[in-house]
Formats: sequence, C-alpha cells, structure tokens
Amino acid sequence: MTAIPKLPVPLGYQDWLFIGLVFLLLIWLMAFVALVAHVASEKGRSGVAWGFAAIVFSPVIALIALAAVPNKPEEPPDVSDEIPEFKWRKG
Repeated sequence: MTAIPKLPVPLGYQDWLFIGLVFLLLIWLMAFVALVAHVASEKGRSGVAWGFAAIVFSPVIALIALAAVPNKPEEPPDVSDEIPEFKWRKG
C-alpha cells in the first residue's frame, strides 16, 4: 500500500509571532547599521565599510570602535589653480 502524503499544516499564531519578531529584529539591525554608516561618513570615514563591519560584528561594537577613531582630517583645498602663471616676454 502506498503512503498518503501529508498536507502542509497552516501556520499558527505562534509561528506568525516568531516571524514578526524576526522581521522586527532585522529592521532594528538595519536601522542601527544605517546609523553606524551615517556616523562614519560624518567623521570622514567610509560609511559602506563601517556598515559592513556593523553587520559582521555588531552595530554596538562598531559604534564603540567608531567613537574611538579620531575624525579624518580634511585635506587642504588644491590652490594650484589660483596661482597665476607668469608668462615671460621675449624681448
């Protein structure tokens, strides 16, 4: 005699609650990763790299490490265009 395949059981309210909590946790994680990326870009660092570090390690650890890193100094503007070129006349 052949076995009758079982039909999938519909999800109960506990399953939907678990799925909702996991979804909420992922939303919070992405929000904190975005915060880390924003703080990194404000400090002159790579927001993408720090956001990736926040995903790999933890957003809290990445924020603590980012707080320990000093601001990246801004490069002085290039003033070579403002210096006039002197053209000497041949006399």
